[in-house]
Amino acid sequence: MSITEAVSDARLLGRFASRRDEAAFRELVHRHGGRVLQVCRSILRDEHDVDDAFQATFLVLAHKAGQVAWTGSVSAWITEVARRQAVRARSGLSRRRSRERLMSSVAAVRPGECIGWLPEDDHPQADHADELEHRDLGRVLNAALHELPEK
Repeated sequence: MSITEAVSDARLLGRFASRRDEAAFRELVHRHGGRVLQVCRSILRDEHDVDDAFQATFLVLAHKAGQVAWTGSVSAWITEVARRQAVRARSGLSRRRSRERLMSSVAAVRPGECIGWLPEDDHPQADHADELEHRDLGRVLNAALHELPEK
């Protein structure tokens, strides 16, 4: 049986879930891939991040194929999954950039210098607890740096 537009998304998912029918899944990617890319691109700037969110979205679909009682189109469901994947990726990038800024500050410290805490503008949403945590981290890292051999 060839895959046509007359075959519902629910039926394609059923075929994929029961028989791992790659053609069925390929058809779902073909049908919904453009919308998923559009959603990911609206949230993420870097094309590699967009590709990662796109793939993660379809991995979720593949994983859920046999677990959800599908009816009709999966368009709304997969659009929401794509949005969540892209937001999660953007949030992860933001956390990674924060850690990279912190580590680059630490790497620039010379023996005998105190790291202290990072300026407020590096962490616009930092509260008092975050400041204390950064100070403590600075003290611990500074002490560890002093314990390293000169070489």
